Amino acid sequence: MRNFIEEFRPILVVTGHIHESAGVSTIGKSTVVNPGSLAEGKYALAEISKNGDEWKVDSVSLLSL
Repeated sequence: MRNFIEEFRPILVVTGHIHESAGVSTIGKSTVVNPGSLAEGKYALAEISKNGDEWKVDSVSLLSL
């Protein structure tokens, strides 16, 4: 996964499955989000904007139902 992110440099990567490692981090300019287990009501909200030709992640919130 890390090699893919480093090569293609997406602005946002949302992962799952590893329930105990919820969090937000970066790899280069990519924001990487693991919201945790949806079965436990956890999810993430990302706000993204575009300025000219450039997209950026403005914020990421880890939330629970």
